[in-house]
Amino acid sequence: YLSLNPEKLPPVVSQALDTIGVFIPQREQLGERVTLDPYLAKALGIRIPGDNKLLSLIDNEEYVLTSDSVMQMIYINERRMCGVPVIIEGETGVGKTELMRILSLLWKIPYEIDVD
Repeated sequence: YLSLNPEKLPPVVSQALDTIGVFIPQREQLGERVTLDPYLAKALGIRIPGDNKLLSLIDNEEYVLTSDSVMQMIYINERRMCGVPVIIEGETGVGKTELMRILSLLWKIPYEIDVD
């Protein structure tokens, strides 16, 4: 379970998740790759090989993984899995193209930009 505001979870929810062995990271842990990578891998159905806790592709591409980008990737992946179209909007230079490029690499599908 990943929440950007774990301190706002109702105590009954936190206790129920804890009872069944679900780890809820604290806010300060959400900036750590050792927390983010396994959540992203699990959501995307990606196996992290060996004892490594990090997705090597993220390092190889020199992508800065943040809790915000992980949540965006998970949301986009959920919609993809359900066959729901996605429109990504934002100001120029905020990282929309790079987010989709990295996500397509994680999905192992080609990503092409057609600029006319």
